[in-house]
Amino acid sequence: MGGRIAALSQQCRDAWVKALAFPLPDSYRQVERVLVLGMGGSAIGGDLLAGLQAMAGELPVDVPRGYGGQQPEDERTLVVASSYSGNTEETLNAFEIAWKPGVKAVACTTGGALANLCRVKGVPVFPVECEGEARSAVGYSLFSLLGFVQRLGLASDRSKDVAEAIGEMNDLAREIVPDAPESRNPAKQLAVTALGKIVVVYAAQHLAAVARRWKTQIAENAKTWAFFELLPELNHNSVEGFRFPQGAADDFLIVMLRSGLYHHRITARDLTGELLKEEGIRYAALDARGKGPLGQIMTSILFGDYVSYYLAVLNGVDPSLSPNLDRLKSRLSEI
Repeated sequence: MGGRIAALSQQCRDAWVKALAFPLPDSYRQVERVLVLGMGGSAIGGDLLAGLQAMAGELPVDVPRGYGGQQPEDERTLVVASSYSGNTEETLNAFEIAWKPGVKAVACTTGGALANLCRVKGVPVFPVECEGEARSAVGYSLFSLLGFVQRLGLASDRSKDVAEAIGEMNDLAREIVPDAPESRNPAKQLAVTALGKIVVVYAAQHLAAVARRWKTQIAENAKTWAFFELLPELNHNSVEGFRFPQGAADDFLIVMLRSGLYHHRITARDLTGELLKEEGIRYAALDARGKGPLGQIMTSILFGDYVSYYLAVLNGVDPSLSPNLDRLKSRLSEI
């Protein structure tokens, strides 16, 4: 797992280059929205792209997790079926419902039933060339989508943003890799702070999906309870729940992902930290690195991935294994 996290920036570069060169029909340019079908680590790229598109005021992206039938699809929709294994039952079900003659579709997968189904239907299959777990392929999950929408003219040119993001990731990596000692490694320091705590991640706008990523990585890699909440919504309800049950404050660590690109009224909500302090709840504020939204997204993801990895080490667990997920999938296959 450590090796795969360390290789994330290269994975992003590879996925971007291959997606830009991947042949898609010219008719795919005539769409009004993108629908990403996926679960877990295979869906997070859709969430991240949705945040980027919203920040830029460009083509909307929806990520309806779960089984199919939630939204109607037609010739104005680009359907992206994303499943690392190609055997995710929710994604397969949603894709079979979404696809019909005239619907523009593409799949991102390593193979499995999804690849076979797409070949039968004549749907392009973009190969995910990354070994490991679905959550380790976040570079492919996002940068393949970035390449598709740029190639099809559905988004502005993000070539400079991609170069900046990869450069920022490489710079940050030198500070937080395993060889960097705890005394000057902020990812290791935060993992130590999070040990024995329930982690709740706060974020907003383009970093909203990053908060989800932190939550899932801490849960899957470190086998630790984790949740995420979004600003400004949490300021309308969650802040009133800080007080009870008595003594619970000692069990939590709040991680606030901040950005100089947030709306100025979101930035003002750093006041939330004052409320946490008054209630005796420990929190850490992290400022996203990078000039643009994509750079901030990817450096924040890299930082969070390393925190989850170091927390797994502190918990004495193998971050690569997912025994509860495997057991659940096995039981579901029997029903």
